[in-house]
Amino acid sequence: MKKIILIFAIMAQAFAVEASQLRMALLDTEDLTAQKSDLVAGPLQSGAIAQKGAALIGKLMLKSGAFNLIDRRDFTDRLDHVKLGPGSRPDNSSVLQAARALNADAVMKSALLSLSAERRAINQSGYQVEFKNLTMRVMIEILDSTDGSIIAMADGAASQEFRTTGADMTILGEEEFLKLFENAVSKAVPEIEQMVARRMERHAAKSRVPV
Repeated sequence: MKKIILIFAIMAQAFAVEASQLRMALLDTEDLTAQKSDLVAGPLQSGAIAQKGAALIGKLMLKSGAFNLIDRRDFTDRLDHVKLGPGSRPDNSSVLQAARALNADAVMKSALLSLSAERRAINQSGYQVEFKNLTMRVMIEILDSTDGSIIAMADGAASQEFRTTGADMTILGEEEFLKLFENAVSKAVPEIEQMVARRMERHAAKSRVPV
C-alpha cells in the first residue's frame, strides 16, 4: 500500500513539474545584421553564427527549468510538411500550425540583430594603437501557439574589447563569437523567464475553480 501511495506521489509531482513548464518549439535564428562583411573575424560571417543560435539559446532556456523544449528535428520535419516550398521560410500561420501539431504551448523566434565593431585609434609619437570594441545584440520572442500573440520579448547585448598594434593583430575565431552570442542571450533570458512566469500565473489563476 505504501508503495502504491509513493508511486502516485511521484506521478503527481512529475505532472506538477510538467504543468509548470512551457512546452516550446524553437525556430532557427535569423540573421538581421546590416553589416555582412565582418571587420574583425576574417572570413567568418554573421550568418554562420545565426545558424547555431537556436541550439545555444535552447541550452540556456533549459537551465532555468521553466521550459520543456521540443526536439528541433521533430519540429523541422513538421514544418517541411506545412511550408510552401523548398527553401522558403514558413510564415507565422505555418509555424503555429506545426507547433500545435506537436502540442507546443509556444514558439520561440530569435534573431541576431547586430554585429558591429567600433574602432578607436591612438597615434602618439609614431606609435599607433587601435582599440576595437565588438558588440553583438540578440532578440528573443515567444509566441502563443494558439493565436500567435506575443507572450514575451527581450533583447540582450554583449561586447568584447581588444587592441591591435602594428606588430600585434587579432582576428577572432568562431568560438569567441559563439561565446559572445551566449553572453548576449544570457542577458535576455531572465527577462523572458519573468514574462512567461507572469503569463502562466495569470492562466493558472483563471483556471482555478472557486469552491
